[in-house]
Amino acid sequence: MSYEIPREVFKQKLLDRTNVCLLQAVGVDSHQEVPYKDIKTLQFPVDKDVFYKNFENKNLTYIVYGFDQYAAEAKKAAESIHSFGYPFVYYYLGNLSQDKILDKGIN
Repeated sequence: MSYEIPREVFKQKLLDRTNVCLLQAVGVDSHQEVPYKDIKTLQFPVDKDVFYKNFENKNLTYIVYGFDQYAAEAKKAAESIHSFGYPFVYYYLGNLSQDKILDKGIN
């Protein structure tokens, strides 16, 4: 089971990424901006083999987030990743216009 995290925890993880992998859920033909540095995008539905190839370390904490129309997909993606055998998976349902400055310690 994956768990939702609150905005404040998401903000803290953006600022201190020790043992954390942040993934932004986007659609296949999405042109949504990725507002933070060094973030990997995750297209859904999540392909198990592709995910294993790109993210081998099951001991990391994975936080999948999605903005606006992709927020619900972040939860689905997190649940998929957890079903692949990754124990530390969380998701954040965000709003791009409000959250795009969180990595600067603002808000």
